Amino acid sequence: MLALWWPVVLIVVADVIYQICAKKLSSVASPLAALGVTYLVSALTCVLLFESLSPAGDIMAALAAVLIAIAVVSRIAGNLEKNGTA
Repeated sequence: MLALWWPVVLIVVADVIYQICAKKLSSVASPLAALGVTYLVSALTCVLLFESLSPAGDIMAALAAVLIAIAVVSRIAGNLEKNGTA
């Protein structure tokens, strides 16, 4: 039962924390800077979780797979834009 509900609880708690932090963000702070910091913290968290939970722990192989996927998607998006279908 716990395996079913812990992801839901995690999402709700993360959303509550996000909403509290968004309210505390000053109106003079750059939203783009806040978004950048958010993505950097998220990337660091993902790397740490990958290293601690992955049995093989080969981050470079996983990173290579992600870079190949980004290259393929970029190529497809470029072709769509070039053809005027995007």
